[in-house]
Amino acid sequence: MAREKRVNRQTEHNIQNAFSLIAGGQLERAKSAFEAQLGSQKTPDPGTLLGLASTLYFSGDTESAIDTLHLLLAQITEEGAELLQTGLFYAISGRREPAGIALRRARAMVSDHSEILTNIAGGFSMIGDYREAANTAETAIQADNSNEMAYRILGLALFGMQDYPAAIDSLKTVTDLNPQDYMAYVYIGRCLACMEEWEESLSAFQKAWFIDKRHPAINAGRAIALFQLGRVKEAVKAADSALKHISESPEDAYSLGTLYLDDLDNPEKAITALVIAVLDDPQNNDCMNDLIEAVIRSDVPDSAQHVLDALNEVDQDLGTMFLWALQQFASFEDDTSPRENPFRGIAPATPDGPVYQLRIDLEGARPPIWRRVLVPGHFTLAHLHTIIQAVMGWEDYHMHEFDVSDVAIGPIMDSDDAWGNQSLVDEFDVTMAEAAVASNGKFWYVYDFGDDWVHKIAVEKTLPRDEKMRYPICIGGRQAAPLEDSGGIHMYYAHLEAIADSDSEMHDESVEWLGKDFKPKAFDIDIINKKLERVGSSPARG
Repeated sequence: MAREKRVNRQTEHNIQNAFSLIAGGQLERAKSAFEAQLGSQKTPDPGTLLGLASTLYFSGDTESAIDTLHLLLAQITEEGAELLQTGLFYAISGRREPAGIALRRARAMVSDHSEILTNIAGGFSMIGDYREAANTAETAIQADNSNEMAYRILGLALFGMQDYPAAIDSLKTVTDLNPQDYMAYVYIGRCLACMEEWEESLSAFQKAWFIDKRHPAINAGRAIALFQLGRVKEAVKAADSALKHISESPEDAYSLGTLYLDDLDNPEKAITALVIAVLDDPQNNDCMNDLIEAVIRSDVPDSAQHVLDALNEVDQDLGTMFLWALQQFASFEDDTSPRENPFRGIAPATPDGPVYQLRIDLEGARPPIWRRVLVPGHFTLAHLHTIIQAVMGWEDYHMHEFDVSDVAIGPIMDSDDAWGNQSLVDEFDVTMAEAAVASNGKFWYVYDFGDDWVHKIAVEKTLPRDEKMRYPICIGGRQAAPLEDSGGIHMYYAHLEAIADSDSEMHDESVEWLGKDFKPKAFDIDIINKKLERVGSSPARG
C-alpha cells in the first residue's frame, strides 16, 4: 500500500512538471513528458490524458487533441472537474455533441458545487446550448444566490433564447451585486434594443459609458440607439469612438459596420469595421456580402485592393473568397437587363382559363413527402413559389430557383439591389400554363442553396376552372415537411433517428431542434389551406 501511494505521488509530481512545461511554452518537451507518463501506466490516467490533449491543442494538432479527448472521456468516471475541462476543450474545438456529453456528466457529479456548476453553464453557453446553460446557471444560483457569474451566464443564455425581460432581470441582479460591471449594462441595453425600447436602451448604454468611455460595444450600442432616436450627429460621434477601438472587440465589428453602411451612409468607415468582422467570423456570409457592398459603394480609389491585401495578410482563403464574390457581382453588372421569357405565348393564360393539378414531391424523401395542389394557369411562378412555401411549411428565409426545361427562373430584385441575379428569367414573367407546356409537365423548384431542398413538380391533370372553388387549394399530401434550416434531407433523417435513440450523441440536440413531440407523419390539410388563403392573385415583388 505504501509503495502504491509513492507511485501515485510520483505520477502527480510528473504530471505537475509536464503542465509547468506547457505554461513555459515548451510544448514539445511537455508532449514527450506526457507520452512517457502514459507509456508507464497500465491504465491511462485522466490527468495525463488531459495534459497531452492540452499540449496537442496548443501545438495546433487539433485532430490528435480530439482523439485524446475521446479516450479521456471514456476513462473519467468520478472526477467532475476533469469532465468539465474535457467538455470545455471540446467546446473550444467546436465539437458540440461530445462537449454536451462531458458537461452533462460533470453536472451530475457536482450538483451542489456552485463554482463548478457556473463553469459548466459557461461551457453550455460556449456551444450555443442556451437552455442547458440557463438551467445549470439556475442550479448554481440555488447553491449560492450571491454568485455574480452565474447570474451573468443566466442573463446571457436568456438573451440567446430571446427571453429579453427575464434576461434583463438576471442582468440587473449582476449590476446590483457589482455596479461596475459595464458589460451587464451593455447586454441590458441590447435586450431593450431588441424590444425596440430605444430610450431605455440608450439609458443602459449610458450607464455603461460612465464606467468605461472607450469600449467599442458600449459606443456601438449608444450609436445605434441614438440613431434610432433621431440624434444622428451624436450617433456619428459615438460610432467613430467605437471604430477607434473596434479591433479590441471584433465581435462588435459587424453591428458597427452595418450601422455605417445602412444607416449612416459611410461605406468607407463600414469597410474598416467589416474587414475586422469578416476576419473574426469567416463563415458569416452576410458579413462578406456587406463588405462587398461597402467596397462597391465606396468612392475611395483602390478600396477593393486594400481590402484584398488586408484579408490576404491574415488568411489567403478569405482573400480568394472576397475576390471571387466581387467578380460575381461584376459579372451581374455587365448585363443589367433580365433575360427574356423564352416561353412567352406558348400557352393561353387567362383568369377563366384551365387549372393545373400539381403533385409536388420533396426529392430524396423516404417515405415520400408530397403535396397535391390546384393552381390556375394564369398564376405566375412567383405565385407558385409562395404556394410551395405554404404547403411545405418553409419560411422563405433563403433563395430559390425554378428549372423549367433547363431554363433558370427566379426572383429578379429591383435595379438598385446589388444582389439581383440578372442571369435568371423573371419568375413574374412566366405563367403556370407556360411552365407546364414548356416542360412537358415536369419541372423543378430548388429552395435554400445550402440545404438544397429539391422539389419535383409534376402536372397530373388539366382541369376546367370551377367558379365555386377558391384557388389555390391543397387537395392531398403525406408526411410532415422538414423544418427550416435542418441541414438537408439526409441530416433531417439523421435528426429523426437521433430522436428515436436516446443513446445517440445527437439525441438532445435533435429533440431541442425538432421538439420531442415532433410527428414526422403528421399532415394537416386544413392548416395548409388556411395558409393558402393568404396567397393573393398578385404577390409583391422583392
